[in-house]
Amino acid sequence: EKVSKVSVPLYLGEKENKRRPINEGLQSYRKLSVIVVLKLPSITFHPRQILLTPVPLRRRIETTLTLQAAGYPCGTTLSATVDDVEMEDGTKMQPISVIFPDQNNTPAQDYNQQEADVISLLCEVSFCSAVPLSLCTAITFSDHMHNRFKIGLCAVADNCLLTVWPYMALHRSDQQIVLKTGATGVEAILQSYHTPSPASGPITSLSSVSSFDQSCSTYNNSDSFSYSDSVSGDTYVSPKTDTPTGLCIPQFPAANTKEELYYQHVSLAVKRWFSLCGWPNGPHPISIPHTLRRVVSAIQTNNSIGRSYCVSQNKDRRSVVDMLHHLTGRQIPGIRLCQTFSNDVHQRTTQLLQQHGAMLAFLRVQGACLSHIRPEYLLDVLEFRHCCSLQEKGTENGLDCSPLEYESLSKRSWTDVLLQIYKVGGTSGGRARPPAAGRDFRWLGLPVT
Repeated sequence: EKVSKVSVPLYLGEKENKRRPINEGLQSYRKLSVIVVLKLPSITFHPRQILLTPVPLRRRIETTLTLQAAGYPCGTTLSATVDDVEMEDGTKMQPISVIFPDQNNTPAQDYNQQEADVISLLCEVSFCSAVPLSLCTAITFSDHMHNRFKIGLCAVADNCLLTVWPYMALHRSDQQIVLKTGATGVEAILQSYHTPSPASGPITSLSSVSSFDQSCSTYNNSDSFSYSDSVSGDTYVSPKTDTPTGLCIPQFPAANTKEELYYQHVSLAVKRWFSLCGWPNGPHPISIPHTLRRVVSAIQTNNSIGRSYCVSQNKDRRSVVDMLHHLTGRQIPGIRLCQTFSNDVHQRTTQLLQQHGAMLAFLRVQGACLSHIRPEYLLDVLEFRHCCSLQEKGTENGLDCSPLEYESLSKRSWTDVLLQIYKVGGTSGGRARPPAAGRDFRWLGLPVT
C-alpha cells in the first residue's frame, strides 16, 4: 500500500479580498492532517508454488490454483502467460496450459464494508508432454495496469520408472506394469486394469528419444525400458501436498497409508543397492537421508601448549560426492574431492549449497529429472535451519518447515537424487549400469505381469 500525508492550514479572518490573498498577514489557528492510504492491487497464490507429480509421457496432470486478489475494482480482467520451452533443435513447445474455469475477471464488491474484500479466483493448471521433459518455469499473471505476479512451477514427464515412481504409488491399485518381449528386448508397458491385455490388440509404444538442453532442463536419454499408455488422453489430478505454510515441496505421504508403504519399499530398495554398490572399497551401509547429508567439518582445538590443530567430527569421511565419483567415474565440475567444511555455520552452509548446486547441475546435464529439487533440500538439520533463517518468510522461495516436514522433505529429496544417480550412471561413463527392464521393476519391489 502507498501512504500520502497532507497538512492543510485553516485560517480565521476577514472575507476574501480579491486584491489580497486570504492568508496574507494571518496565521493559521489550526492544521488539518489528512492521510491518504492507497492500497495497491495485489495477488497472492495458494499454494505459493506448484509442484506436479512426475507423469508418464502423454499423460495429462492437472491441479487447481487459487488466486486471492485484493485492491481491484469490479470487472478487472486477469490474464496468464507461460514461456514456451525451447528444445535443443530450436523447436518450441508449450506443455503447460492455464484456464479460468469460472471467470478471469473480478466480480462486484461490497464497498459498504469497512475492509476491502479479498476475491478468490480459481485457476486450473495442466501439464502434458509427449517427449521426456523436466522443467522449472513460472506462470505470469497480469492485470489491466500491467502489474505482473509470478508463481513457480515444476513438472516432469518421463518414460522411466525411476522418475515416475510417485505416480505409480498413487495408481498402484488401478494400473499394472506388463512386460512384453519385443525384437529389441523386454519392454515395460503401463496398463490400466480395466483395459484389455496387450495380447488382445496393438498398443502404441513410446520411446524416450529427445534432446537434452541444459538451459531448458529437457534431456536426451534413451532408456532401457519405457512405458506405453493403453488409455491415451487420460487426465490425472495432482494430490494436495501443501504444507501448512502453503509451500508445495517434495515429501513422503502420510504415515500408515498404501502410498506411504509403496514409498518405503522404494526407499528400502534404494538403500540396499547403494549400500552394496554405491561406494568405493566395498559395501558400506547407508541410512537415507542421514548418511548422505552428514557434514565432515574441521574444528579448531587448543592443546596445553596453546597451539591449534584440526580434528574431524566423523571418523568416516565418505560423502555423497565420493559415491557420485565412484559411480560415474568422473569428477564433478566445481567440487573438490575430500573437501573439508568450515566449523562456522554460515560459511559451511554456503559451501554445502555450492556443492549441492554443482552436483544437481551435473546430474541434470546427464539427463536426471531433478528440476523440483533445490540445493537447500539436501542440507543437514543445522544448516537447513540456518538457511531458512536467511530467507524472507512469506516469499515465493521462502522455507519455513517444521521438524517433521523437514525430515519428510529430506528423505524424499535424497531418494529422488539416488534414483536419478542410478538412472544416469550408465550414460555418463561410470560403473552404475541400469539392469534390464524386468529386473529393474522387481528391484524396486513392484508387481509385474
